Amino acid sequence: NTSNASDLTNYQVEVSVTYDADMQGDFDDIRFTDSDGISLIDHWRETHTDSSSATFWVEVPSISGSSSKTIYMYYGSSSVSSASNGANTFVLFDSFDTDDDGNSTWLLSSGREDQSGIYNPNTGYAYIFGGDDTSQALNEIIKINTSDGQVTVLDSTLPTGRFKAPAVWDEDNSIAYIYGGRNSYQATAYDTIISFDPSTDVVTTLSETLPQSSAEFAAVWDSDQNVTYIFGGYTGNNSNTLLTTILKHDPSTGVVETLSESLP
Repeated sequence: NTSNASDLTNYQVEVSVTYDADMQGDFDDIRFTDSDGISLIDHWRETHTDSSSATFWVEVPSISGSSSKTIYMYYGSSSVSSASNGANTFVLFDSFDTDDDGNSTWLLSSGREDQSGIYNPNTGYAYIFGGDDTSQALNEIIKINTSDGQVTVLDSTLPTGRFKAPAVWDEDNSIAYIYGGRNSYQATAYDTIISFDPSTDVVTTLSETLPQSSAEFAAVWDSDQNVTYIFGGYTGNNSNTLLTTILKHDPSTGVVETLSESLP
């Protein structure tokens, strides 16, 4: 910090380490201390190659302006486990790979496309519904914790595999609605409307349906009227008709209305 007149607090410093024979091969025994040589300070191991080299980020508690600071690195214990902790080292941290316990984060259970999703701002969880993996339609419901990237495949599933089935979030009642969709590119589309309650993981097929089986439409939630509007779509079922209709779904009454207005 010799060229900066301002004091630095909890400042992250990159440290490159070359393997030494007294270290654990995976660098788990590396520890850093403040300038007193005693007080342990937080660090995160960003990358490493066993018995070769590693890159660490170390959170230095304080560095005075226009001065330098000495910290110490210790190693040599064969029995300790890693103390690497990115969340403690950085104010905002995500490796977008694994958490501090080595669990995968920000990765879906399998590759997919044409899924739908919603975000629950009350809990910070996002939910992904269905999709297809190019060989089959999926019925999975996946929960993602947006604070740490943990991904969970729920035990609850959609009634059948489906993709291109838009979803909306009813923010007042904290319920997701999933509309229509299809189970293959050549055949069946659905007219079903499904609700999902993330507080209980309960999936319900509602009694009301879309006027016809369809998919690939736009759906938006109107938080003033507490209704869903659905625009256009594609019928599937080998008829492959493009729709110009605009629908309104009121979950409180179970009514799906085809409006007099339509798309151009």
